[in-house]
Amino acid sequence: MTVQSRVFRWLQPGAQDSLERSADVVVSPPAIQLAPGATQTIRVVRVARTPVSGEEAYRVVLNEIPDQSRRQAGAVAFATELRIPVFFADAGVRSADVRWSLRRSGGATHLVAQNTGDSRLRIADVTLSAPNGATVRHPGLLGYVLGGSSMEWPIAPAGQMGGSARLSAATNLGALDVDVPMR
Repeated sequence: MTVQSRVFRWLQPGAQDSLERSADVVVSPPAIQLAPGATQTIRVVRVARTPVSGEEAYRVVLNEIPDQSRRQAGAVAFATELRIPVFFADAGVRSADVRWSLRRSGGATHLVAQNTGDSRLRIADVTLSAPNGATVRHPGLLGYVLGGSSMEWPIAPAGQMGGSARLSAATNLGALDVDVPMR
């Protein structure tokens, strides 16, 4: 298979993930031909001359390039895409400092994370428990909130959680167990 490697700056304006082309980081090799069972190391290098301030977030995107000679009429072909997070941080980077809340919007209750720290927080295996007995579980990775950013995820139907809830999750900084108010 042929695999293409690209790198994008990862930002979260307006509580949404956004990828922007960047020349500050490069990947090598940018494309490879991979034989069955073979492995390949891809190097990620920050080439920007300016020093890192806080933490910079990037996504390395690996795309399988479909082999046009193997196309068959009436057959479905899948091409794989992987998005791998990459971070560069200065020595004085402040840890993630996240304030949590719940917000109702568009028929759903959203989990809102506002990070005033410099570095990211990865959130996984989320459980929200409401005083009314409702429990919502989201196994696996929910997402990231980058340093100095906010993120939100629809987590439950509107009204299911009632008011506040208890949030339990696994993060890259350890277990999380906090009360989360409705805003």
